[in-house]
Amino acid sequence: MESDLGNKRLKRKNLEEQIVWLLLFQFLLLRILYYQQERQMNIRRAERQLEDEQSIQSELSLLQGDIDEKKSRLKKLRSDFSGASYDLRLQEKFDKGKRLEETREKLNMEIRTLSLQADSRARLDVKRAEVKSKTNEASNT
Repeated sequence: MESDLGNKRLKRKNLEEQIVWLLLFQFLLLRILYYQQERQMNIRRAERQLEDEQSIQSELSLLQGDIDEKKSRLKKLRSDFSGASYDLRLQEKFDKGKRLEETREKLNMEIRTLSLQADSRARLDVKRAEVKSKTNEASNT
């Protein structure tokens, strides 16, 4: 009976050790699963960051293309503007307008002078007519 009791204690001790080993094994398995899940989450997070960076890179490429296109358009417009000589044309029109204004002033002065001369001649003709009529009156009387 004692040997039976000893065998049962030994079996019990072996079972307890197996339980401890099983619990330890279970703990290790759970720990491994936890780290695998955490690693998967880190991988997904890294993939999302990579996708974000790739989309940012593609956006950056598109924006750089837009900038380059707008720079070339600006350069073309500047060359068209300088080629068309708008500044020179504008200056020429301004100078022509100034010359025409001077000509108009000269012509106005000439008109005033001619008007004064015509007025003077008209007064002179009136005076001559008066003198002639007075002379005719004087010779008739």
